[in-house]
Amino acid sequence: MLTEFGLERMMRFGHIRIYSGVQPVSANTEASGDLLAIVSTDGVMPQPSSTAGGLLMQMGEYGDRLVKRGNWVLRGVSTGYAGWWRFVEAGYTVQGYDASRPRIDGTVGESLQIGNLQITPQTHEVIDDFLLYFPPSEV
Repeated sequence: MLTEFGLERMMRFGHIRIYSGVQPVSANTEASGDLLAIVSTDGVMPQPSSTAGGLLMQMGEYGDRLVKRGNWVLRGVSTGYAGWWRFVEAGYTVQGYDASRPRIDGTVGESLQIGNLQITPQTHEVIDDFLLYFPPSEV
């Protein structure tokens, strides 16, 4: 599930969008809250037809997690308090919602660690830690 043929491959060169408010019940619903920031490699703002700035992950030390690879940078786009995030695939279009496109949701402070929950358009912060953990399934 986590390997270069699974989740890592599906999300390769995607980016993370940070929103205000409460995380939706499911990643299969439209985003709620205000878009506050984008997390990308080196802070390059993603474009729908490009992989520039796309995020990369790699297997963690124990093989049951994906961790960030490269220099992930959060860039603020509006003002508010971060509540949750959505990791979207490469080529994600800013306008319109497509339920068939890969995405992962999470709460800020769990998998995605940021220094300050208050975000402004001037916010520019290196992301020190990102982790997706999948416990082993029981047989």
